[in-house]
Amino acid sequence: MKIGDNCTIKSGVQIWDGIELEDNVMIGANVSFTNDLYPRSKNKDWAELPTKVCKGASIGAGSTVLPGITIGEYAMIGAGSVVTKDIPAFTLWFGNPAQMRGYVMRDDVILDLNRMDKGGDVHDISEIQNNVKIEKQ
Repeated sequence: MKIGDNCTIKSGVQIWDGIELEDNVMIGANVSFTNDLYPRSKNKDWAELPTKVCKGASIGAGSTVLPGITIGEYAMIGAGSVVTKDIPAFTLWFGNPAQMRGYVMRDDVILDLNRMDKGGDVHDISEIQNNVKIEKQ
């Protein structure tokens, strides 16, 4: 287990061997990290799958993160989510299983590409432009 600087880890979090939290990560209450994809009571030959939460990412309370996952920089996972695959940087995911729902800026502005910004705000998305892929619907 490795925990970076300025991390926030709330109560009830389960962190096991093979978990790495980079700097400025926020882990909400009762988040569970797992490190064995196929747990069995008597299995002594299991292989630890490392999990990495990259700089500035946030995981909401009550979420479960399966082993071998990488959560990208500044990604945000909503409360109660089950993370079953790698999460790209600057993306917003939630649900069971977690699904991508939008994009997150470094300053925590959430961009939901499924609706117009009613306030008419313009956001500089240069920091996330390599992750943004807009498809015609």
